[in-house]
Amino acid sequence: MHVLYNGLFAFLATVFFAIPFSYAAVDTTLITKKHLEIRKLVTKDPQQALTLAKECVDLSEDLADDSLTARSYYLLGLGYYYISQFDVSSAYYKKALESPVAAKDIDLQSSCWNNLGINYEMRMKYSESLDAYLKSLRIAEQLADAVLIGKSWINIGLLYAKLNNEKEANHYLYKALDFFTKEGDQLNMALCYQNIGLLLVNLGKVDEGIAHERKALKLYEEIADTQNQMYILYNLANIYSQKGLVPQSNQYIVQTEAINDKYGDQLITNHLRFAKAENAFTEGKLVEAERLLHEAKAGFNKIDAQGEAMHVNRRLMDFYAASGRYDEYVQLRESNFKWFEEEYVRKESAHMAELKILYEQEKKDLQLESQDRLIHMKTRENWLLYSSLTILLLAMGSLSILYVRLKTANRVLLKKNREEINYFKQYDGSDSQTAVVITDAANPVVEDDRFKALHSDILEIISKQKNFGNPNFNMADLAYQLHTNERYISSAINQHSGMNFNRLVNSFRVNEAKKMLLNPTYRNLSNDQLADRVGFGNVNTFYRQFKEFTGFTPMKFKKLSKL
Repeated sequence: MHVLYNGLFAFLATVFFAIPFSYAAVDTTLITKKHLEIRKLVTKDPQQALTLAKECVDLSEDLADDSLTARSYYLLGLGYYYISQFDVSSAYYKKALESPVAAKDIDLQSSCWNNLGINYEMRMKYSESLDAYLKSLRIAEQLADAVLIGKSWINIGLLYAKLNNEKEANHYLYKALDFFTKEGDQLNMALCYQNIGLLLVNLGKVDEGIAHERKALKLYEEIADTQNQMYILYNLANIYSQKGLVPQSNQYIVQTEAINDKYGDQLITNHLRFAKAENAFTEGKLVEAERLLHEAKAGFNKIDAQGEAMHVNRRLMDFYAASGRYDEYVQLRESNFKWFEEEYVRKESAHMAELKILYEQEKKDLQLESQDRLIHMKTRENWLLYSSLTILLLAMGSLSILYVRLKTANRVLLKKNREEINYFKQYDGSDSQTAVVITDAANPVVEDDRFKALHSDILEIISKQKNFGNPNFNMADLAYQLHTNERYISSAINQHSGMNFNRLVNSFRVNEAKKMLLNPTYRNLSNDQLADRVGFGNVNTFYRQFKEFTGFTPMKFKKLSKL
């Protein structure tokens, strides 16, 4: 019996220690890969980046890995920044800074403080923003990162300009300019000249401002940075327009348009229309000016630049008021009032949504803290109450129960998924009346004789021809094969499967993946290979869909199916 217990303990210890560490290694690698993916996605698809960042936070917290957790918080803050939820973004940057590893990870500190400065600036909390930028500067100095120090000076100088502190703004901007000039960094030199020029124009020193803008333009030309050249030319066109120097302004407008033909920046296109309208007003060409303003307004509306569109509206209102066109003036004024009301409601709703997220996060943190205290207290009590032998026996018993439950859960899982596979196999035998497709429980099937036959044909084609193996398979392809239209196909699937077309196709793909995972021939396939074979064009989509349909990741499903 003693030998039996020793053997059992050795086996349980192997299971207990080997499996968790194996999963930890996998999860750590997975989180690191997700971090890289988030950085690539955040500017293109911030919502998807947010979803991945939340998954990383959960995984990192489960692993109790402070470093990965802190970086996951930082990326979550970055994601919320790109959907303009600046308060939530700031909350996660602060959580990253509060992490135990932040004190050692200076790069992380610098990024968090710099981005906090940006968030505060977006919220017009200039005092908090300045404090964050100064902390970022101190860290840059600690790192001896000369370029980062110079860029911090630019940020601080521009912020002082917003605070109307000309002395400090000039101090930091010229300090940055001197530094980048010594470094021979033409790009950042141009950036300094550009911002100093705009600052001087705003201070009424127009000629000095123009001189600095031209210096920036020359530097951008030397490094062939055409996009920034375009922005400088646009700035000069506006400055000359405000001075009433129409020929010079129009000259820069023409040059800006020539470059913008390459980039197709619709925001610039419509700003140029507005500038040309202002020049037309100066020259007394009122009809042309009005036409250009209407074109600019339509262009801004088309790209959903509502703030700019309202600015054009205000200029039109001034024109109508000066021209005695009272009815048109009143109409635009009412339109502006309505927009401001809607914008106020939108901003308040967005703010409330942010507050709700912050509240839920704070609530979660408090619950975790409470749980940690409770666990700590219970652990200490148990340590005092039980001897080491009792703890060992309880641990062995607990592990045995967990092992049995794992086997039981596995059997239930395999039974369920094999039943689903068998349903599809029945359908492969062409018995369309007995075919069963996984349906959404929240959307019950609606019997409709008009679409029942079409639904059977859809299932038969997808199951037999395995069209789902083509990542580009779409409803148009299916409609062509069935000689019908997409609307009828969509209605038939919705009524008789309780899901949309994409979810139906994904159910076939997931089912095919399960069959392959249960087949020893295919068990060595990677997730990328498996996703490709069953028709998922993206391994992340495959991973997410598989877990949604089965409740497990592919790796977990494969591991459990072996037990």
